[in-house]
Amino acid sequence: MDSEKNSDVALLSIQPEYIRSIVTGKKKVEFRRHKFAKPVEHIVIYGTRPIQKIVAYFRVSHITLASPHELWGKYQQVAGIGKRVFQEYFKGANEAVAIGIESVMILSNPVALHKISKELTPPQSFTYLSEALFKKVCKFL
Repeated sequence: MDSEKNSDVALLSIQPEYIRSIVTGKKKVEFRRHKFAKPVEHIVIYGTRPIQKIVAYFRVSHITLASPHELWGKYQQVAGIGKRVFQEYFKGANEAVAIGIESVMILSNPVALHKISKELTPPQSFTYLSEALFKKVCKFL
């Protein structure tokens, strides 16, 4: 883990089916409707129901901001989702974000958010994590 002060860690809620695609390497990009306000170097993955725990994290290889149409054209082969799901997710959006996934680290024991911090709650989209909280997550590898 790098300890650059100008980059951050984000905690993202991701559905179990997409987590499986990420850890198997089928899904190489994570799509989002909103861009980060700060540079992000790592993404911590919180599995939504029924998992409800932090299960992995990955290094961000790149972040691409473009129209949904452009992103689908560029990343459809590594999207890990179907075109219909992609289009439904970005319906009405003019801008879309593709987060490049590399160096996925799977936690040997998925961890509940309250074990990392009593204040953490499952993010609707994402939330930033401090370096100290990220280090706590890394201890569960």
